[in-house]
Amino acid sequence: MGQIKRSSRSVGNDVAEGYGRFHFQENIQFCRIARGSLFETLDHGIIAFDEG
Repeated sequence: MGQIKRSSRSVGNDVAEGYGRFHFQENIQFCRIARGSLFETLDHGIIAFDEG
């Protein structure tokens, strides 16, 4: 459960950090990182559902 919390919080944190960057390309990079964390969270949820 702890890993799900960490990866889900990371999504919002990465979006916020990217928004605070000066250059657009940096913002895009943090959005890509956030997308990776989002899929990690989804994977944890699927595993938790499969394991009951």
